[in-house]
Amino acid sequence: PTTDEPVAEIDVDCDGEVTDTGVARLLAKMSGIDFRYCFPFRCFFIWDGRRWMIDQTGAIHRMANDLVSMVKQRCNGLPGKLHGAAMKVIAKLECRDRHNAMIEMVRPLPGIAVLPEQFDTDTMLLNVQNGMVNLETGELLPHDRNRMITKLAPVDYNPEAQAPLFKGFLHQIFGGNDDLIAYVQRVVGYAMTGNVT
Repeated sequence: PTTDEPVAEIDVDCDGEVTDTGVARLLAKMSGIDFRYCFPFRCFFIWDGRRWMIDQTGAIHRMANDLVSMVKQRCNGLPGKLHGAAMKVIAKLECRDRHNAMIEMVRPLPGIAVLPEQFDTDTMLLNVQNGMVNLETGELLPHDRNRMITKLAPVDYNPEAQAPLFKGFLHQIFGGNDDLIAYVQRVVGYAMTGNVT
């Protein structure tokens, strides 16, 4: 998402200075769909298209840098003195203190701050490479950032897949007892859920 007037989105205090809170709000507006902050864990989580991952590579800093670059690009078309004033503001935003303040101030904003118990709440969804498997229906659903899933099984789900080696193993160790084999398969299936009751 972008805005046609990014400079107007930044809060300015009574002395004409850009506020850290205003810049943080703009960061949340521009990129907040892709990051969350968890105070108990003291870290940012980044949406990677499949799940929420702890930001271990400084992605939040890159988002902040991208925001400043976007604002700078939009300001290039401003006339004379307005352009000069905008460039002074942008130069301040590129300083380490202002950059870090923006990232610090974005953390508690509504929609950004989350609690640990908000993650991984749906015990009947198995997140895989090509979507989310509803373990009750077998349906493959698209990945969804709103589900707040942090886990990912590194496999693709294929409902038509056969497992001849596994089935042969079960048949061999349980002596062809179909009832026992069906029971063991159900137990293994329950182990894939987050439901331990």
